[in-house]
Amino acid sequence: MRPLLYIVAALLALPQLLITSAFLLLDHVTGGGTLGTLLSRIVNVLFLFFSWGGAVVLVLMLLFLAIGFSTRWRPIGAALLVLLVVSSTTSLLVLLGSEMTPDQVFVFIPGLIAAAIGIGLSDYRRFASAFRKNDAAAISQPSS
Repeated sequence: MRPLLYIVAALLALPQLLITSAFLLLDHVTGGGTLGTLLSRIVNVLFLFFSWGGAVVLVLMLLFLAIGFSTRWRPIGAALLVLLVVSSTTSLLVLLGSEMTPDQVFVFIPGLIAAAIGIGLSDYRRFASAFRKNDAAAISQPSS
């Protein structure tokens, strides 16, 4: 059940992370001020994505999803998920700041649910016992 919750939380956080990435990328590309720097930055970003950068991002995303299936590493993955959601929310609020209207707050609801699931999955007692004792009995005990 916990791996499924981890995958659901990651899928709920994905739209917010993609929106944040798009806004940060557009901010970077259009931040030059001239047409020459705009075209130069577009070419640099495309080169980064279609060279080693795209492969690294895919490998990191697969690794991030894979640690959700490990009992030992799931709390770390859940804490990273919460950190990603909080940082993406902060970035969006800083970028959009005064231009946000109250109806745009609904964009953050899936991320909030993902963060709540991530906080529930990052059970620090279970995490501490998994690394303190190297036996399956300590890992499989439910936390109270």
